[in-house]
Amino acid sequence: MTDSTWETLALPVLEHVAGLEDDDSYHGVLQSEALAEAVGQPLQQVDNELVRLHSASYLSGNLQRVSLGSRLHQLTGPGLTDLGARAVGKWPPNEPYELLLRLVEQRSSTADSTEERSRWLKVRATLADVGKGRGRRAGRGVDEGSHRPERLMDRRRP
Repeated sequence: MTDSTWETLALPVLEHVAGLEDDDSYHGVLQSEALAEAVGQPLQQVDNELVRLHSASYLSGNLQRVSLGSRLHQLTGPGLTDLGARAVGKWPPNEPYELLLRLVEQRSSTADSTEERSRWLKVRATLADVGKGRGRRAGRGVDEGSHRPERLMDRRRP
């Protein structure tokens, strides 16, 4: 089984591009060689990840081969898409549950006392435990007889 490249390749590439967006001296062309050097990973792996991130819509720009017959790529006018900005934390998560977890984590890290931090960590643990079943319930809300979404009902009853 192949190890995940998200932490070792994808995030460092996205973080590097995020830094370039804020760099006024950047000239607008990102080549695989420079990117590999910047993130400290093997050239071919970084090039593959660059192509993958562009194809998955994490990066914008014009992706092209460096030269005819080359296996390496360059990205002209690179930038983060909304997916890329969310992945590196420049934008908040799209899903309210993830946003809530981040907010609770922020509160726990800025707590004024050990007691307050402990309370926030308990809230975080409870939310994480509740969230474990979210994937199993993803199919809910569909009436199997009609294959149409059920109407959401206001569950507040007098």
